[in-house]
Amino acid sequence: MLQSILSPLSGYISQIKMVLGIAALAAVMALYGAYRSSQAEIRELLQQVGTQEAALATQKATIEHLTNNIQAQKAMIQESQESASAIKAENQELKSILTKARSKEHVAKAKPGLMSKRINSASHRLFQEIGCATGRNSPECNNPSPN
Repeated sequence: MLQSILSPLSGYISQIKMVLGIAALAAVMALYGAYRSSQAEIRELLQQVGTQEAALATQKATIEHLTNNIQAQKAMIQESQESASAIKAENQELKSILTKARSKEHVAKAKPGLMSKRINSASHRLFQEIGCATGRNSPECNNPSPN
């Protein structure tokens, strides 16, 4: 029965084989073209990935560098603040000393007798200490006066 169906087509079998061969060749060529196209696309994508990875590495290095700079700047700011605090404290101390000196100057102008007594007393003690240091033996060396 199969032969009865195929017998009228026997003259066309070689042509059918040729058409099937051409179709198979066309299919293989189409598949090969698609393969080459996909391989080219893969190469391009891999190249893009490499470029992106290099850019990412550069960005990470830049971020790390900036982070280190920020930490260094924070340390410098901290040092500056501590230095400023120390300078402010010293400034306050100097202002206090200046205020005391101005008040003593005011007292000296207002009451010169009071200040002259203090100056004379301090001068007398100074000369006593110089005398004791240079070897003068006196009762004052053994019994220094208060103030």
